[in-house]
Amino acid sequence: MKSINMIRSIYFLSVFLLFTACNKKIKENIILEPITLSAEGPYFEGPNSFQGKIGLDVNKYLKEKGYSKDQLKDIKIVRASVLLDSLSDNIQDLTLQVVSEKESMKKLAFINPLTHGSKNINLSVAEEQKELAQYFLDEGTLVLDANFLKDMDQNVSFTVSLEVELTINH
Repeated sequence: MKSINMIRSIYFLSVFLLFTACNKKIKENIILEPITLSAEGPYFEGPNSFQGKIGLDVNKYLKEKGYSKDQLKDIKIVRASVLLDSLSDNIQDLTLQVVSEKESMKKLAFINPLTHGSKNINLSVAEEQKELAQYFLDEGTLVLDANFLKDMDQNVSFTVSLEVELTINH
């Protein structure tokens, strides 16, 4: 009886080791094409939202490297920045989020307070980032909330740059 239990234990351990050895995870960083986020004015003092589609960068990268979408385990934002023009004197803070038709909104990065006079703003990346892959595979929408200090009539757009880390099952 003890030998049968020992054989079973060895068998299950062997299967587990074989499964984990075949399921290597690779991490690769890519820089996505800049994404333009816009909204029609007028804008009012307080929070104003700007939107733009994520695009096909991740899908294209996976295809070029010979990976399937199913092999993409997760995506993590490594770096996020927003290119501003002279607007920085009218913005108190920025929050970058992502949403898709199938997934609820998640916070990606933020800056509060914003340093006035800056053009290229590096955002602080959210510490907790889980299950972001589907947003990028489904061409989700980036949402930038800009907290304006006063009303504005001119149309505004922002350019967001993202560097992401892909975790791929290999």
